[in-house]
Amino acid sequence: DLLRTRGQYDEAERLYRAGLATCQQILDRQGIAVFQMRLGNLALRRGRPQDALPLLDAARAGFTAIGLLNWLPGVEALQACARGETFTLDDLLGPVWAARHGDRAAGERAAAICTDILTMPDWEALARILQRMLAGEEPAAALAAAPELSEADRTYLLTALLAE
Repeated sequence: DLLRTRGQYDEAERLYRAGLATCQQILDRQGIAVFQMRLGNLALRRGRPQDALPLLDAARAGFTAIGLLNWLPGVEALQACARGETFTLDDLLGPVWAARHGDRAAGERAAAICTDILTMPDWEALARILQRMLAGEEPAAALAAAPELSEADRTYLLTALLAE
């Protein structure tokens, strides 16, 4: 989880998949569902909701089957994000990150979202910053042009967007 938070997505995915394989091998149903949920969350962070949804559906079914209903709200929130029913910062950062790594379709999605949220006071500054990044400006320079962001928000954005 720490690697995912730091934006080290490839290594996080490798470890999540290894954990999932181990849980499948030892028939740890809770562990299987947990790793499916984490892989789904990672896919969302990478801007790949189509990859996230099957993992999240499997995690929800797994938690339900073993009676761990306290996990369902978190999984259902991630499923809603994967289906485009809710909007979070990670929903926007995933496509921006993917666009910065050459995914043109993700860039078009991110640009459309930024245009939509420019009219929302809580999201306007972020939309302007991300539009600048989508236009090719380096994240640090785009963030420097937004003094209204807290240092914690700047650090989070840089971590998420500069991850390789």
